[in-house]
Amino acid sequence: MKITCLFSAVRVFFEHMILLRKSAGTDLKEIQFKKYKGLVSHAWDTIPAYRRLWEDNGFDPSMFNSLDDVRRIPCIDKNFVREYMEDMVSTGYDRSRLSLVTTGGTTGMPMKFYIDQYVARPKELAYQLWGGYHYWRHRQGLDRVVTLRGYRVKESLIRKKIFWQRNLRENGIYMSSFHILEENYDIYIRKLRSYRPRYIKAYPSAIVALCHQMQHNHDKGLEGLEGVICSSETISDWHRKLVKEVLGVEILSFYGHSEKAVCAYQNSQGEMEFQPLYGHVEFLDDDDRSVSEKGKAASVVVTGFDNHYFPFIRYRTDDEVLVSSADIPMIASKIVGRKQQFVYDEYGNKVQFTNNDDIFHDISGILAYQYVQNKPGELIINLQVDSDYRSDVENEILYQASKIFVNFSICIKIVESIEKTQSGKFRYLVQNVEAK
Repeated sequence: MKITCLFSAVRVFFEHMILLRKSAGTDLKEIQFKKYKGLVSHAWDTIPAYRRLWEDNGFDPSMFNSLDDVRRIPCIDKNFVREYMEDMVSTGYDRSRLSLVTTGGTTGMPMKFYIDQYVARPKELAYQLWGGYHYWRHRQGLDRVVTLRGYRVKESLIRKKIFWQRNLRENGIYMSSFHILEENYDIYIRKLRSYRPRYIKAYPSAIVALCHQMQHNHDKGLEGLEGVICSSETISDWHRKLVKEVLGVEILSFYGHSEKAVCAYQNSQGEMEFQPLYGHVEFLDDDDRSVSEKGKAASVVVTGFDNHYFPFIRYRTDDEVLVSSADIPMIASKIVGRKQQFVYDEYGNKVQFTNNDDIFHDISGILAYQYVQNKPGELIINLQVDSDYRSDVENEILYQASKIFVNFSICIKIVESIEKTQSGKFRYLVQNVEAK
């Protein structure tokens, strides 16, 4: 079984590489339509959740005759996936090939779905090598890469103060993002300097933690490093500034998600360019209307191609972008981040959460921060600090936070560490108040 799956993965990889090579100079909209049409027909025939939803909304595949007809298809969201997960698996698909994925993202609310790693991973690798990751050099392999993205190193190694292990999928190593602490700093920096990676792939929160430790130890630069590839969390301007100051390189943004339905890479203008053959992307407002005006905020709605086992069709990601171009390829000037995060003021009003980094990033000694709401009208700011932190800045922090969160009682709590999600992602808000 495993050998068959491995052969299947190799076939999928080369199919996508061939498609990408042949697509140059072709009509990408026509390729998108054919992929979309096939996926819709397949979902209608084999996926009960989609068939019920579409019948209830008066849609069937005969109505899908151009890409403009995607507007006839109702959108789904994370709540739909949570409720109908088992009915979203294609009937007749070999379930032994599927892995159950649980993702909490930045909201912390878990969602489960299935993925065929022997389809999803080789497809993603093909796109990375074709035009995505900047560390591909078309030489004899991949440049050395260190990954700081929530991977858990074996406990047997951690007990020996070895916070890394070999990355068999790439020419690199995984380093634990959970142990970037002051007491481990010398171990991390020695390994990084001896390994000499050309690129670091990281969650923004992980690379920021490393840079803060380097600043605290009056350390700068890593010889041979050419860039830091960040994804999965919101990237702020001050993240870019910090990495440039400490490591002397730029952050190279990548946008994707665990559902494997969308990917975008930073282009030469510093904007995020969505890959049109990976999936179909729409920029929509809250009423499902297309947003094309440059600079306007929009929700990202995606349909992933080539997933015939658990497809995401017109799936609202909850991510928000600033639109640059709504033509193919779709381009965003900025990935704003999660859209639907709210806090509740003392009157019970729902207020959109804003994590304003400007409050914290210039204050010495703050390694990380996190808002926590346990009661309406109350916010706790957890601060993870080091010896450079001075408590006399707290009044200014509270003053600046009160200008953002009106009708809230705000307090500061110094914590030893800030807990991350199981996958190692950082949450700027922990919301423990149930929505009414």
